[in-house]
Amino acid sequence: MRVLLAVLLLLVSGPLGAEEPTEGERREAQGACRELQVRYALHRDAGELEAWLDLFTEDAVMSLAGRESRGRDALRAAAAQRMTGEALRHVVSNQSVEVESVDRARGRSYATVIGADAGVPAIRAVVEYWDRYQRTPRGWRIAERRTEIVFAAVPPPAPPEGGP
Repeated sequence: MRVLLAVLLLLVSGPLGAEEPTEGERREAQGACRELQVRYALHRDAGELEAWLDLFTEDAVMSLAGRESRGRDALRAAAAQRMTGEALRHVVSNQSVEVESVDRARGRSYATVIGADAGVPAIRAVVEYWDRYQRTPRGWRIAERRTEIVFAAVPPPAPPEGGP
């Protein structure tokens, strides 16, 4: 009987550790996660590798074009290959964040990637980001980012072996 009551209580209250956030916590989490979406683009475009890496949890997962990187060392290696100094701007839009608990959230956003061809600005791609966020002792961080290329003016460069 006790086991049945415990199971019923778990079903009613939800999974362990999934504490329901207050409205204030929800708004704070949404703001912090939207800020991560923007800072991802700003640091990436500026080539600020360490600041970009600081946006992620230690065990973060990132995937792009079917390639996956796990952990900060893999993210660092993959990003060093992509941050070549080429002038790009990732313009973030359509930001949405769903707070799941006081420590977890999911997000989705778009980015229009603009580069210059012979000095003339041109849209290179439109991408969609699907994110998982985790609250850590250092604040909210990206735990997972899946990037889908929606449109590309030119085929994306092949990611280096082992990650995006």
